Amino acid sequence: MITRHIAAALASVAAPVAVAPMSTTHPPGPFYVFFDWKSAELDSDARTSLDNAAAAFQQVRGSKVLLAGFSDRSGTSAGNRAVARDRVEAVRTYLRYRAVPDASVVTSAFGENRPLIDTADGVREAQNRRVEIHFIAGQQ
Repeated sequence: MITRHIAAALASVAAPVAVAPMSTTHPPGPFYVFFDWKSAELDSDARTSLDNAAAAFQQVRGSKVLLAGFSDRSGTSAGNRAVARDRVEAVRTYLRYRAVPDASVVTSAFGENRPLIDTADGVREAQNRRVEIHFIAGQQ
């Protein structure tokens, strides 16, 4: 008797069932693009990271792309905000080239605020010279 019940249960699940792809509850990223001191130039590592971010965008269409630009604390506050803006614009331009529409992009430039590595004023820190790329799902 037990075998008959098990066989019936297996038969009921043995029929092929269409399974939808798993939706991701967490969007990809964040992605990081790092820069040389006082520079907004995209090197090959930056372009690789941006290519990965653009590919991720194609997988999560309907998302907003948040670009946050930062600098280290080695210059003036105003100069650091300006270079952070330049970095964000360089990233935005590259992502546009890689088919991420401007309407999906939101930008902020924080300058020397919110360092990844806390340092004293005037200290050059490569990891603080960055643009972070975050995806916010379903915000288009």
